[in-house]
Amino acid sequence: MISISPQVQSTYFILLREMAASKIKEYARRLSRTATLDGSSVITDSGYTDTDRTLEIRARISEAQETIIKYLLQTYTLLTVVTNEGCYTCAPERLSFPPVGGSDDPNMIITLMIAA
Repeated sequence: MISISPQVQSTYFILLREMAASKIKEYARRLSRTATLDGSSVITDSGYTDTDRTLEIRARISEAQETIIKYLLQTYTLLTVVTNEGCYTCAPERLSFPPVGGSDDPNMIITLMIAA
C-alpha cells in the first residue's frame, strides 16, 4: 500500500494498492562520463541519493479516488508519499489515466520525483 497526501494538514489523502508494474524500487548512482583527449573517458561518481529517484505508481482506482488524486496533483507542489521503503517528500510530475485493456492493467499512473 502507498499513501499520498499533502504536506499541510488536510482531509485529502489517498491510499493506493500499487500494481506489480509500478516502478518504486529503482536505484541509480549519480554518475557522469566525460570523454578525454586521448580517446578514453573519465567517470565521476557523486554517490547515491534518494533525491535522484522517480517513483512511477500504477494502480486501479475508483472514480472517487480519481477526483482526489487529480485535486492533489493540481493543487500541491509537494506531496508526502509513504511506501514500504520509507516516507518521502515528492513533487508530482505527471498523472495519466490510460485505457484499460485487461484486468491486470492500471487505470491510473502517477509519476513523482523524490525531493527529500
